Amino acid sequence: MKKILLLDDDQLVRSTLARMLAGDGHHVLIAATMPEALEICECEKPDVAVCDVMIPGTPPGSAIAALRELQPSLKILAVSACGITDRGEDMLDVAARMGANQVLEKPFGRADLAMALALTVGRPGDA
Repeated sequence: MKKILLLDDDQLVRSTLARMLAGDGHHVLIAATMPEALEICECEKPDVAVCDVMIPGTPPGSAIAALRELQPSLKILAVSACGITDRGEDMLDVAARMGANQVLEKPFGRADLAMALALTVGRPGDA
C-alpha cells in the first residue's frame, strides 16, 4: 500500500481515480488545486503523486516541477488527455521534461493505472 497524492482539477476524474486507487489498497490524499497539493505534500509526505499535467492557473507541467522541488524523492505519475501546449509541445512530453517518472494518457482503465503506477514506483526496494 502506498500513500498517494492525487492532483486533478476535474471532480469526476478525481473521484474516479480515488476509487480506483483506494480499491487497490492505497491511501489516497486528494487535491483539486496546486496550493492544496503543495500543503498535502509538505504535511503528509506521500510516496507517489498522480498529477494532471494541466492545472488551471498554472503553466503546463508546473505542478510536477513544484512537487518535485518540494519533495525531490517523490515518484510522479503524470496523467493527461494529451493535447498540445500553446508552444506546440505534447503535454506528456512536457510532463516528462518537468520531472514525471512516468506518463499515462487519458482515458485509461484501472489495469492501465495499476501498471503505470507500478512502473512509476519501480521494484519493491526502489520506492
